[in-house]
Amino acid sequence: MHSTEITVDTVDRYEREHDFKASSFDLAVQVMIVACSYEPDDIWLAGNDNVVKIASELVTTGAADSALDVLEYAIEQGRVHLNMDLIAAIATQQITRLHRLHADRKEEFELPEHGDETLSPFPPGAEITGPLLMDDRFEGAAGGAVATEKFTGRKVIFRPIDLDLTRAYIESFHYLHTARDDDSLAFGAFVDKANSPFAIVSYSPVSRTYKKNILNAAGIDHRRALELTRAWNSEASPKNTMSMLYGYAHASIQRLSDGESVEQQAIITAVNPNLGFKGSAFRAVGFGLIGEKPTSYHYLVDENGQKAYLPRRSLTDISRMPSTSAQCVTAALPLLPTKELAVIMRGRRRLQPATNVIYRVSEAEYRHEALSI
Repeated sequence: MHSTEITVDTVDRYEREHDFKASSFDLAVQVMIVACSYEPDDIWLAGNDNVVKIASELVTTGAADSALDVLEYAIEQGRVHLNMDLIAAIATQQITRLHRLHADRKEEFELPEHGDETLSPFPPGAEITGPLLMDDRFEGAAGGAVATEKFTGRKVIFRPIDLDLTRAYIESFHYLHTARDDDSLAFGAFVDKANSPFAIVSYSPVSRTYKKNILNAAGIDHRRALELTRAWNSEASPKNTMSMLYGYAHASIQRLSDGESVEQQAIITAVNPNLGFKGSAFRAVGFGLIGEKPTSYHYLVDENGQKAYLPRRSLTDISRMPSTSAQCVTAALPLLPTKELAVIMRGRRRLQPATNVIYRVSEAEYRHEALSI
């Protein structure tokens, strides 16, 4: 079993024992992120076997794939075991935190519960099938689109959504729980005429220098690109939800740029393999690998030693806070690089990048922008 799958399976069993009512996926991700603040041999128990040390050294030397192979093989052989006590302690902290966060956001924004049927009233195994039919009856220049759920026959509506609603959803449901201030476009998937989307995606201008460098190295003008910043869907969403939403959103972005003096040329996004993300829905709509960047996690440690993950864009807020007993630390576990993917836009077509050159952002280049994410 894959190392991330073991963690998710452990958290799943633990949350059932504690009547956890928020997102199972969210909890598993929070546990994996916070676990990275501990030393590798605190997370993975290997006795006198030096396999954890070997895997860690391989990651730090850039041999990420080899590191995964070494660790996974040791897990299969039973030479390495997950520290269940540590995972249980982290899960307990995160269950309390997420319950409080969801309760606060629900009251503030009057959002549905995470498992509420209004978010995604589909049976297990549900699947959205094509074709995706564009519909100009919806408000806005981007228009909307309609598809059908295969087994229930229910219509799924794709349309632009308000940025305030997007922010509310991201802060409540997305695993980062922080919205981008520079988001300029957002789209959602709805059941029939529901008011609450069960999936969302948002976009912003490309602002980070290292992302501009990645695009420029691939022959893409960064001034004619957007960044896909946040994507979320309900855990009960039908199969193909996100790939259909991305396909609709990108077609809408192309329609919005029709007639503009400068048409959109590409969309870039990031995929973090440390959390088990593979980017399958991105690749299904034409995204291809064009770069890699270092991955860094920051945590705020309170007076009780409890750690809360901080997206790097939040570090400015911490630096402006009055002096407190809280402390900011970074991940102790060596992290795999984050994948940067892009899809090329030509007229109404969307294509994978043609380049075979993978731009690798250096540590110095990445650290130079202390507030990147």
